[in-house]
Amino acid sequence: MTAPVSLRTPTLQNPPSAVTARRADAPLSRPASDGFDAPAPRKSLGVIDIVRGGINAIFGRDSTGQIGWMEKANLPPTRDITSDFRDTYAQAQIGANVLPPEAKDYVYLTVDGLTGENWPGYMEANREGLRDRGLDVREIKVDTEASTLTNAETIRKAIESVKAEGKQVVLIGHSKGGNDITAAIALHPELKDSVRAVVAMQSPYGGAPLATDLRSDPITKLGVDALAKYFFNGDPNCVRDLTYEWRQQFIKDHPYPTDIPTVSLGSSSDSQLSLVAGPADYTKLRYGEKTDGLVSPKDAKIPGSNTVTLPDLDHVNSTIPNLPQLSHWDPGDLTVSLVAMALKYPPVVQ
Repeated sequence: MTAPVSLRTPTLQNPPSAVTARRADAPLSRPASDGFDAPAPRKSLGVIDIVRGGINAIFGRDSTGQIGWMEKANLPPTRDITSDFRDTYAQAQIGANVLPPEAKDYVYLTVDGLTGENWPGYMEANREGLRDRGLDVREIKVDTEASTLTNAETIRKAIESVKAEGKQVVLIGHSKGGNDITAAIALHPELKDSVRAVVAMQSPYGGAPLATDLRSDPITKLGVDALAKYFFNGDPNCVRDLTYEWRQQFIKDHPYPTDIPTVSLGSSSDSQLSLVAGPADYTKLRYGEKTDGLVSPKDAKIPGSNTVTLPDLDHVNSTIPNLPQLSHWDPGDLTVSLVAMALKYPPVVQ
């Protein structure tokens, strides 16, 4: 095993130039400083600290200091709208119409996450929830094991196709799908006039610890790349594009516009019944960070977006219905409520 590479997150310079919008009941959050603060020294070592130290000694400290790096970089602020979202979701659950009248004016384009096309029923409940409200919902058929740059081009073409119909789009992406959507807009800012709003659900916008760790060691990198290429018939870069190093450089080179109404959903889960309990336990044990199984809620907050953070939702149950004992969140009502928030709230920075 090779010695771990120490990555230092660059300070990204993208200060907002316009006035920041505020609401009395919706405070903004902005990093207090650039760079990383040194962790406070521990007074004593417990069992968790000893186990964590052993893991780091064997595998290296690949994502240490990376999780939540955007909170400490000079990036546009976010606005927490979780409380309003919860109220809206409760209304959606009892059948109330939570969408504004304008909602039927747009075309809703959805983008699956990594390997999504291989999971039966994946995101179908999300799309049906929107269709049940009378909305025009279409799935962008991306290659879910393709690179972000490849899928961004596919998304660009889909947006331009709807533009030719004389309509705007609302883009909805889960996991890597949210990254691909924001990349398409960042790479092609001329698309902005055609985009009414964006919803990114549990997207590793800042990066993902598991992707970073798996590609940090030559042996595990070889295995992951082979799995993507030969088992899924995909591009190994689909995993590389989720690492902290790649995301940091992409965001620096192609910042996402702050003048598009955008809602970011981040979540975490401690449930041992979750299908992604193993990865969640790994990240919590090794780095002391909670995730939804694959993504930290800190890394899901797109700079300049309105954010929703839920402490009881894993990465799977947001897109695939589950038993009530395992998840009380309904993917359809969840998506409808997020769209309602995206259409209601203006950009944080205008």
